[in-house]
Amino acid sequence: MRHTITQRSLRVLNGLFAPTALPPGGLLPEAQRDDLLGVLEQTLAYMKPELHHAERIPAGGALLVGNHALMGIDSFALYPLLVKHTGRLPRGLADRALWRLPPLGRGLERMGAVQGEPDAAEKLLKAGEMVLVYPGGGPESFKPPADHYKLLWQDRLGFIRVALRAQVPIVPIMAAGTDHAYRYLFRDRWIARRLAGGPRYDFPVSLGLGVLPLPGKFTYHVGEPIAPPGGPELADDPTALAAFHQHVWQTAQGQLDAAVAQWRVENT
Repeated sequence: MRHTITQRSLRVLNGLFAPTALPPGGLLPEAQRDDLLGVLEQTLAYMKPELHHAERIPAGGALLVGNHALMGIDSFALYPLLVKHTGRLPRGLADRALWRLPPLGRGLERMGAVQGEPDAAEKLLKAGEMVLVYPGGGPESFKPPADHYKLLWQDRLGFIRVALRAQVPIVPIMAAGTDHAYRYLFRDRWIARRLAGGPRYDFPVSLGLGVLPLPGKFTYHVGEPIAPPGGPELADDPTALAAFHQHVWQTAQGQLDAAVAQWRVENT
């Protein structure tokens, strides 16, 4: 069993990071994608991740929004869950800073991710893709314990603008247990700034099982789709944009609070 996992892991690493041209379409071939999903599932099986109400994800274009945890560990567990429950490949919007390391950027692209550019997101959504974004980005992923399970979306209007222009619903997927995955020690203010370019990437040095999370459980709750309140012209209306952002944030934060309260009852 361990030998099989090792073989699959090596195939995945070669498929993601080998310095070769991207395959047709830019994505991993189906067999290598199955290897990747298998490795992710087996690696994080001890977290017993669950996805609730996946049937709420509509067919066609949909902008899935989530709450981000340290090292993006939430997305590594969510990715295979979405494929398993929907049969569709999530197209993630990733922080552009990740492409400063070309092998990492190439690997993300082969998994289906694209740089977090509005035009790229809009194009995917209009083509009927299921796009996954974490509006809080790096700052939410690197938040201190005092901000655990808080959606740090205050000045993040880009995802709202994209949903309006593409005329697709926003679907909150809120994760509980993910901010308990690592034990916070202190905040580094030097290394990450030099690598990523600014204080927003100050890194919370934390303890896990190496890079893996501490034992626990991840639960993901899919909310009801939130339809655009009007046509694409609202993307250029600051008042309408702010009102829709506030509605989405309040809905998602309320959903997250409920998910975390349930998680605490079941896991403490």
